[in-house]
Formats: sequence, structure tokens, C-alpha cells
Amino acid sequence: MSDSKFKTLVHYVCARSEENFGDLGSVKLNKILWLSDLIAYASSGEPITSETYIKRQHGPVPKTILSTLKELEAEGCLIFRKSKGMVPTRYISLKDPDISDFSPEQISLIDSVINEVVDGHSATSISDFSHTHDAWQMAKIGEEIPHHTCFVSPPGEIDENDIAWANEVLAAS
Repeated sequence: MSDSKFKTLVHYVCARSEENFGDLGSVKLNKILWLSDLIAYASSGEPITSETYIKRQHGPVPKTILSTLKELEAEGCLIFRKSKGMVPTRYISLKDPDISDFSPEQISLIDSVINEVVDGHSATSISDFSHTHDAWQMAKIGEEIPHHTCFVSPPGEIDENDIAWANEVLAAS
């Protein structure tokens, strides 16, 4: 059984994308979900949902996405058409999602992410973008990418000032 807030987020993203953009595709859906949780965590210390994200070939993927989509379909909320070749999977919302569990700030954030991913990227470019995230690069395929990894950054260059500072700290202790 999927987390209800995550399930509602999936339903909302599919419904909103269908209304405004047509074909969403699974790559873009996964990236919208991940970025929404990641940005929320970075800005407030709490993700929107409690979903776990896993490293896959094309970027972070929600661990329960397939079961969540099946639940939404079984509940009559959503149907989806599997992709054939280069045609993206199409998600069709049959009901309006109940977004009452989301704050206005969360909806605003989710809408911004939807607009950026769907309007500003192809499936390839958003997949490539997710590969630039340092935590994704450090994880192995199939490993969890925790929310707190939004703060991971590559190591910086160490210069003479850094070495002098470290030596002063060591000498003082």
C-alpha cells in the first residue's frame, strides 16, 4: 500500500500535466516527484512525501511508483497507456485529485517543478540533469538516495589558506 500523500502527489502531477501539457511520460513524472520532494526538503527540512527514491539508469525513481500507479488505476483515479518505442507513457486522470493534504506552498512548489520539467526539458535532458546531482553520481544502481543528499556537493579545491587554517586549528588544540 502506497503512502497516501505520495499517491495523491502522483495523481495530481498526472492530472495537472494532462490538462496543460498532454503526454507526461514516466521519465518526467519520476523527475517531477523527486525534484518536488528534494526542493521541499532543501527549503523546509521536510519532503512533501515520505517516498524513498532509488538510483536507476535514467535517474532517481520513486521506490513505489509502479505499485502506486497500479493502485490509482485500480481505484479508478487514473489510467495509463504504456509506451511504445519513443512514445512516452500517457497518464489520464479520471477524477480530480483531492489535494487538501497539501499546503498552498507545496502546491506552488509542485506546480513550479511541473512547469519547469514539462516545459523546459525533454525526457533526455531532464534525465541528464538528474545525473548531475552529486548524490545520484555517488550511489550505485538500486541504492536509496536519501532526501538529505540534496546538500551534498563536490569537494572544493584546497588552497594554502585552507592548509594554514587547519594547521592553526591543530596547533591550538
